[in-house]
Amino acid sequence: ADPARRAEQLAGAQAVFGLCDQATLDAAPELHWIQTLWVGVERCVVLPGLLERQILLTNMQRTSGMPIADHAIAMSTALMRGLPQFVRQQQAGHWADAESELPTMREIAGQTLLVVGLGGIGTEVARRAHGLGMRVIAIRNSSREGPDFVAQVGLSEDLLAYAAQADVVVNSLP
Repeated sequence: ADPARRAEQLAGAQAVFGLCDQATLDAAPELHWIQTLWVGVERCVVLPGLLERQILLTNMQRTSGMPIADHAIAMSTALMRGLPQFVRQQQAGHWADAESELPTMREIAGQTLLVVGLGGIGTEVARRAHGLGMRVIAIRNSSREGPDFVAQVGLSEDLLAYAAQADVVVNSLP
């Protein structure tokens, strides 16, 4: 978008749904609230003027967990079933005609999935994995407690031990 037009549109704005950047803060002296389009706001909270002006900052936490979890499960399934190798074979126009050329295809049920970060997204990943018959273990910072569908919850110091148990690791940290 044209920066001059954007600045003109923001001149009297009290709330913004979208970008949280220095250009937005500079162009909107009356701004009281920014609703970002993302979960992570790390880049926003350090902007000069945000805290000093006491601008309310809200994010999309708990709204994107389900589609991101769906994607994480889809990618995990693709890897466990060897889909990248099949795509390469298709693109090359050569299908495996020997067992040694076949990708390893593991059944999803019975595998152990480690979720690193059991927040909104991680919990949705765990719920889906459990529903597919996977054993779910997780790492979180706050406590060793988790939902019923998570078999074990460890703390950050348990990460390596938990990773050693896992067939699949999903990182859902901020």
